[in-house]
Amino acid sequence: MEPRLIEPDIRYSASHAAYIEEFNASGEALVPWILESVEDDFSAYVERLNSLAVDVGNDQGRVANSSFWLLDGTQIVAVSNMRHQLTPALLEYGGHIGYSVRPSRRGRGFAKLILRLTLERLRKFGVERARITCDKDNVASAAVIVANGGVLDSEALINDHMVQRYSIPLSGSA
Repeated sequence: MEPRLIEPDIRYSASHAAYIEEFNASGEALVPWILESVEDDFSAYVERLNSLAVDVGNDQGRVANSSFWLLDGTQIVAVSNMRHQLTPALLEYGGHIGYSVRPSRRGRGFAKLILRLTLERLRKFGVERARITCDKDNVASAAVIVANGGVLDSEALINDHMVQRYSIPLSGSA
């Protein structure tokens, strides 16, 4: 079975917990931000994630966003979060899409796949040019962005680290 992109679903609670456990064991930060907000009640967490796709208003710079899980069989191997539009602050740092791959499943093309599939979802919102950012020292993420059509627009020092800003044209594609 080919990996597939799904919206968060309570049936994958054990896989989601294992995903986070792998990140914690590796000492890496949880990316995207939605992984930091897991609740004790997994059902409520999934419901909240799915509700964020509706207009959340623009309080504290928040925008409507959608979360996706890439499944390989029944295992979550990658996670993405897609913002439907950007505030000026998100244009500078954060961009439209954040994603990660389970540490034990890296180097198998899952990052490239989840970004491509999430970009396809973003296109449906009428976005013509996606903004994706990554830390300059994250060479693997930069390669994934470029492999999906990303072009480096700029770099900036933000929060004591260099951030690269890429754009990916979405118009004119199916």
